[in-house]
Amino acid sequence: MDDATLYSKYHSMQTKDVNFVLENYIKTIKWKSSESILDVGSGSGEVTMQLLAPVLPHDFEKLVGLDISPEMTTYHPKILPIR
Repeated sequence: MDDATLYSKYHSMQTKDVNFVLENYIKTIKWKSSESILDVGSGSGEVTMQLLAPVLPHDFEKLVGLDISPEMTTYHPKILPIR
């Protein structure tokens, strides 16, 4: 997907999938203090910031989003800050 505006408008399937994984598996992850997290295929970062970031441990080192599409990585939607 190279159309960041379109993705931002219609990413409900990704949101549903991430919600499912987080609801079912987030408590089974053994986090290490000061760990870095890489989200591969993060698109515009909306799902990462709105769903994943709020459930991460408070002492994680950094959260990095990566996407193959330059259009997605330079898109700046209205997203919530991490904390």
